[in-house]
Amino acid sequence: MLNTSPDWIRKYWDDISGFAENFFVSTILIRYEVFMKRITINALVDIGCLIMFIPSLVSGLILYFMFPEGGGRGSGWLTYLGIAKNQWVTMHNNTSLIFAALLIIHLLLHWKFFRHINKALNPKGKEECDPS
Repeated sequence: MLNTSPDWIRKYWDDISGFAENFFVSTILIRYEVFMKRITINALVDIGCLIMFIPSLVSGLILYFMFPEGGGRGSGWLTYLGIAKNQWVTMHNNTSLIFAALLIIHLLLHWKFFRHINKALNPKGKEECDPS
């Protein structure tokens, strides 16, 4: 015979709700925190890339358009906006290296996408075109 007393239902409900709560806390919440950490890291890396790209671009354009090519005696002391050419070169090199490092981290964070991009571009249902 089925026991329908409130105590039995309460105990059964407590067991189910305890399991559901433990499952939610242990798996879903932890995965959410890891996912949020990954999103936060990705956002910070992307912002860092943007911040490093802008001075690299500006200094590269200034070096290309404002300063003559080549060296020569005393060419490091040519100035633009009160900043010497060798300082422009140093700023450009440093920001470009930091930008490249952040770009590599960005690619590593999206490695799963790059690994599966062929599946997204060529679904199983579509045939490839024969160029001949």
